[in-house]
Amino acid sequence: MKKLLTASLLVAMGAMAMAEEITPPAADKRAPQTAAANVKVTAQVVADNLVISDLNGRPIVLDFGKISNQKTSGVSNARIDFKVEKVGQEGSELEGITVTLAGLDGENKVQLLNTNVAAADKQIPASIALNAAEGTFVGKEYVGFIQGTIDARDSKNKAASTYENVLVLNATTK
Repeated sequence: MKKLLTASLLVAMGAMAMAEEITPPAADKRAPQTAAANVKVTAQVVADNLVISDLNGRPIVLDFGKISNQKTSGVSNARIDFKVEKVGQEGSELEGITVTLAGLDGENKVQLLNTNVAAADKQIPASIALNAAEGTFVGKEYVGFIQGTIDARDSKNKAASTYENVLVLNATTK
């Protein structure tokens, strides 16, 4: 019995010693971290028979989010659903639609430009595509999506900054 008690005591002391070694440092010894994000506030009034927006009626923003410049392989993806809505009577009998993205090069790429003009890294290429070039209205709406990818090799070691560009989504009824 004495041996069992001694063994239990040694195990308990060992567990407490190990727990003490792996306990993280006290909170006051760590450096505080902070983060910030820009908030863009906009409104757009249009006088058109066709209104193009995201599914919630807001501007279309294909946002890749935050991409680490330490990432060495793979791709970063983005996707946004959009709708084309008929709001006027003109052309309401037309049921077909053609959509295109203006501003892409011949390989369906756009150069995202660094918003910090003083930075050495000026651009990152992004591949952008529509789900379909033609479609049909369901009721008064056509819904499609835009998707994009950025290769990790193109964002690796780039300056930490915001990279952006503007494409134009054109819709034509037929």
